[in-house]
Amino acid sequence: MNRSLMAFFVLLFCSCINCYAQQSTVHKDQNSESNQQVNTIRKDVYTRILKLTDDEAQKFWPVFDEMQAKLNEIKTKSGIERKNITNNYNTLTDAQMERALDNLLDLEQQSLDIQKKYYQKFKKLLPIKKVALLPKADREFKKELLKIIQGYKDAGD
Repeated sequence: MNRSLMAFFVLLFCSCINCYAQQSTVHKDQNSESNQQVNTIRKDVYTRILKLTDDEAQKFWPVFDEMQAKLNEIKTKSGIERKNITNNYNTLTDAQMERALDNLLDLEQQSLDIQKKYYQKFKKLLPIKKVALLPKADREFKKELLKIIQGYKDAGD
């Protein structure tokens, strides 16, 4: 399999994982208490991993929340596009499928552009070594969230 095709499938797989995480978050958004719990967990994990001081946290969180709102808009659009592909897979023409896949890639690019823009903002707010820890904090947050979701599933069985 050539590299660009492999990269595309990796990108698509990662997007699917993000969509799953988003769907879990969307369900939690229906209950503001759950949404608040998710945000509390996010802030706890990020603060712990980044070792944010009170001053850094006060500057960081409004900018981070702004970025998350923009990324969530894109994730919602991506979820709609993926659902369209899934629900209409057998009826989409090749041209429609190509357009849908192009749309997904465009949305991924928009997401990357937002992340790059906010990377520049974060560099102005935090030491670069703390900025470098943002992907780790995000991974740890997702692991924590998945543990909690799994705990709810296990408790329901």
